[in-house]
Amino acid sequence: MTPVLVYIGADVAMDTIAWRIGEHSLELGNTPQGIRKALHLINRLKAPAQVVCESTGGYERLLLKTCWKKGQPISRVSADRVRHHAGAHGMLAKTDPIDARMIAHFGQTHQPAPTPQPSEEQTRLRELSDARSQLSEALLRMKSQKAQSDDAAAIKAFEKVVAVISSQLEKLDREIRTLVESQPAWLETARRFMQVKGVGWQTACSMLAFMPEIGTLEPNAAAALAGVAPFAMDSGKHKGKRIIRGGRPAVRKALYMASLSAVRHNPVFKDVYLRLRKAGKAKKVALTAVMRKMILLLNHLQRNPEFALSN
Repeated sequence: MTPVLVYIGADVAMDTIAWRIGEHSLELGNTPQGIRKALHLINRLKAPAQVVCESTGGYERLLLKTCWKKGQPISRVSADRVRHHAGAHGMLAKTDPIDARMIAHFGQTHQPAPTPQPSEEQTRLRELSDARSQLSEALLRMKSQKAQSDDAAAIKAFEKVVAVISSQLEKLDREIRTLVESQPAWLETARRFMQVKGVGWQTACSMLAFMPEIGTLEPNAAAALAGVAPFAMDSGKHKGKRIIRGGRPAVRKALYMASLSAVRHNPVFKDVYLRLRKAGKAKKVALTAVMRKMILLLNHLQRNPEFALSN
């Protein structure tokens, strides 16, 4: 008889992880020592086990790396999915131990597939791209604050910071280009994506970094993962506006910038945008529709390399 797989809930915070291991709840540090202690307790269950954690914006990275190194299966799942599951089962209270129990219950119910360990190159591309995104946002803030300042000393200080950030961005861009060009499959994918007018090098690299699954997904799954799938907000006779939510912010941001260019230079996307605007749709709604069509096209191009693109 095959042993029953036990799902372990791990509610990750910056400094701690609340665990649900079997029938026991405990809190340990989000440190190598704390995670190793939890894995030791999991091994004492004498049953196959799979850890489940939520995406937390990076706090879960140490847990993932440690589990992969130790050969412990682990699934990283969307926090929205866990919250919806909790609401459906009446688990409305919120404390760390309850969250850990909720995550374990989610795993037992939905049995998510283990999250595969990325290659060293994929991890490095993700971290370089993360750093570039954060520095780009910082650069915009510094330029905005400089433009609003009237004091000569303040303006000079901002100019120095802008120069430093700009220099670091150039270095990161070189690192990213060198890394992508060292991987023939990545370079081929980037070039394929750049056939779409409006999609440039940065957008292509963002897709490689933040959505490595692209090309393996069904259309609706690709849109949902990018955070551009519309969700209904209807109840009874009330028909609410469709909204987008969830997904990966970095992917959505890259699609947004590419779509701004596409509605100006790509006849296909421009036609979609203008048609929706003429139908009375708001600018953001029309642009979101373009973003959705763009991710579907990129996913299709990657799934079907022989597809001939004309735009």
